[in-house]
Amino acid sequence: MSDALKLELDVALDEALDSEARNNEKVVAWTRIIVLGLTNVVGLLTHETVAGMQWWEGMQGRMMLVWLAAGFGTLALLRVTWHRAFSYVIPLVDGLALLAVLVNGREVLMGTVHPAWTAPVAAAVCALLMVVGAIRLRVGATVFSCIAGLGIYVAVMWPYTTPNHFTSTAAMVGLAGVVAWLTFITRKLARARRTRGMLSRFLPDSVVDAAHDDPLALLTQARSADVTVLFTDIRGFTTWSESRSPTEVMTMLNNVQGALAGEVARRGGTVDKFLGDGMLAFFEGPEHADRAVDTAVACIRVAGTFKDLKVGVGLQSGEVVIGCLGQQRLEFTVLGDTVNTASRLESMTKELGVPILAGDGVAKRSKRKLDLVAEVSIRGKAAKMQVYSRSIDPM
Repeated sequence: MSDALKLELDVALDEALDSEARNNEKVVAWTRIIVLGLTNVVGLLTHETVAGMQWWEGMQGRMMLVWLAAGFGTLALLRVTWHRAFSYVIPLVDGLALLAVLVNGREVLMGTVHPAWTAPVAAAVCALLMVVGAIRLRVGATVFSCIAGLGIYVAVMWPYTTPNHFTSTAAMVGLAGVVAWLTFITRKLARARRTRGMLSRFLPDSVVDAAHDDPLALLTQARSADVTVLFTDIRGFTTWSESRSPTEVMTMLNNVQGALAGEVARRGGTVDKFLGDGMLAFFEGPEHADRAVDTAVACIRVAGTFKDLKVGVGLQSGEVVIGCLGQQRLEFTVLGDTVNTASRLESMTKELGVPILAGDGVAKRSKRKLDLVAEVSIRGKAAKMQVYSRSIDPM
């Protein structure tokens, strides 16, 4: 099951990254068209001269026009289709065009005396090619863009050995490392987001949020934990529902169970499942018994806001096994004697005349004031257990 889910996750991640990369490439295509278009328009309207020739007569101007045409072609292609090879082909075309423009205009830019600002300007243009590689969201494509940017800069600037040249080269090498690292982090975050979305189909959000190193292990590896289990049951709901329509019954169940689940979530608990008119939840972590007791009190108060309905709550603390059951269809659950005991305590609340009944495990862990009710026999247990209740102050 784990291998199948990982494969599904990898496919979903690739599809998401491809879609995002395609959208990013469209933005870059429009930016390329606008920048090159403005450059050519300014050159034509102002009769810019390069090496004594009009803009459209010089090789550099013509290359810029060809590059602009390639930009339109790239945008048209992206609107129709997408292939991962585009992440390499597009920066290759940009790199070759940039190399041609820079090499052709090198002497014009440099002049007979090398200006101090030429190396940083050339580095900035090549660095832009490297940074744009990050939006392709693939480490290979990013590394390719970084190598292309560095290679073009070295090819253009190799005849010159100035302090700015070496400083710019060092800065670009550092930039290449940063860009590759950002791409790696972006992919990692995207995978985490996709993993969370997949796990949310099987697991409660609170459980997914608590996973860090290997979230997928939650689906295949059960774990033990010390928790407090909370069981609720709507008293007399079967009798109440007999005189109502199915729609009315379902509406009431949704309202009541939604309110009870909200109290669980508000105190950091996890709803395992709804069992018709019952609910199974658990609390783990710091002060889990106290939070469970507080939730039980809140559930009783919430139930009092619904006419003719009362709720019984059973609590027990102890070790449970938390994991997923099933193969083709997974179900998240908690298992163990603690769960069974909490369920049986809930069923005894009506018999003992209390809304909340907590086992000895809760009494040992909770700092809340609990009142001893009785010593009772629990089905399946040889020894009797002292059970407790919690007084509920009027609101």
